[in-house]
Amino acid sequence: METLLMEIRRWMSTNMLKLNDDKTEIIALEGPRRNRVELPPMIIGNEVIPVSKSVRLLGVDMDSNMTLKGHICCVAKKCFATLRNMFKIRRCLNETAAKAMVHTMVTSNIDYCNVLLCGLPQSTLKYLSKIQKISLRFISQSAKYGHVTPVLKDLHCLPIEQRIEYEVLVMNSLHNTSRN
Repeated sequence: METLLMEIRRWMSTNMLKLNDDKTEIIALEGPRRNRVELPPMIIGNEVIPVSKSVRLLGVDMDSNMTLKGHICCVAKKCFATLRNMFKIRRCLNETAAKAMVHTMVTSNIDYCNVLLCGLPQSTLKYLSKIQKISLRFISQSAKYGHVTPVLKDLHCLPIEQRIEYEVLVMNSLHNTSRN
């Protein structure tokens, strides 16, 4: 493994890139039915790098089982905090401004790297569904416990699972690829 890391370092050096030893993280990805294998820490240069249970890569929290629950929790936490602050000023906004705020500050966070969420079980995506429902209630100023389906139709929105699937299909059609 260490020879592979040295090969990566050499490749990066020849391509005028630098491997930052103290920011480098290693994760061992494993399936749900595999026995957990403890890997020893790796040595890169002068740094000893322990194997992590989760890493953050381009803003996405990846865990060793690839469940993405950590990423979804981080997105949910960020969106809930944003929505909480937005509700404080809702009475000062018209519907168009509310839509723009939700699209800019909430939906963009949900949509970031959502191709990774395609195929996840509904139980994992439930927090994102809650965020979407709260966002729709924010826009429409509907009751806290009222049905959100009519609002979804009025605002021409798709539920989270379908939204993710739609965006993956659009991306595949734009790049002439197919989903396996």
